[in-house]
Amino acid sequence: MSTTIQVCESQTHIWQTNEGLKVILLHGEFGDAATYWKAITPALAARLALICPDLPGFGASTPMVDARLQTYLYWLRGLIDQVSDQPVILGGCGYGAVIARFYASRYPQQIRRLILSGGGDVVRPSPIQRWLGHLTGRSHNSVDPANSRTLGNLFYAPGDFCTPDFVRHAERERPAALRALRSLATDPLPTAWTPICPTLLIWGNEDRYCPLTRQRALAHELQDPRTVEIFEAGHLVMIEQPRRFVAHVLDFLQPVLLEANTPRS
Repeated sequence: MSTTIQVCESQTHIWQTNEGLKVILLHGEFGDAATYWKAITPALAARLALICPDLPGFGASTPMVDARLQTYLYWLRGLIDQVSDQPVILGGCGYGAVIARFYASRYPQQIRRLILSGGGDVVRPSPIQRWLGHLTGRSHNSVDPANSRTLGNLFYAPGDFCTPDFVRHAERERPAALRALRSLATDPLPTAWTPICPTLLIWGNEDRYCPLTRQRALAHELQDPRTVEIFEAGHLVMIEQPRRFVAHVLDFLQPVLLEANTPRS
């Protein structure tokens, strides 16, 4: 089921599945919620209540004037307040993983478990790099989200998955992605960095966009990480290896699912 709700200043489009343990999944910079999550939705929806929003400015969601990470955290709090009165599972890929990581750090009472795929780490620019970013509007390590080489590097088997339809979606979301990535590179970051909840880091072993070295660096910044490397997968594991992605997510969430299904005396 899809619907649109007002969250902060954005008319936010969300995909929702059945009632149950609520899992909010945030897409990354190369598409919208459907692009990232449609391959895994049927399998996960049998066990979980998925909530997959288009980030403001992406897909069918209207943009916010301010594209800073802090503003996305404020938007996400508004979304969670509307869709759940209990702590939720939060996940994200790429830029969505960055939002998820910082949100779980700032609002630990709202997040039961955290799932980060191909993102969540932030390379801290030096003062001179930040100044140059403000001057030029580009990150010190920025990439063009719709560049053909970048898109090909998202997959272990680009010939199978970097389709014309995928490329069209990435090109359509390019303006919103550039705004978000430029802001991430140039604006001050939130002060809370470290989630305290159990965290799953799930990566493709052939990720050329956000390589395994960054997953391992991120693991050292977290208190309770579980790291998973999926073979024959690039950056977008949930698209390229959906069955393996789902299997690891459900295994990670098994204790919470058992708790949710245990009758209280």
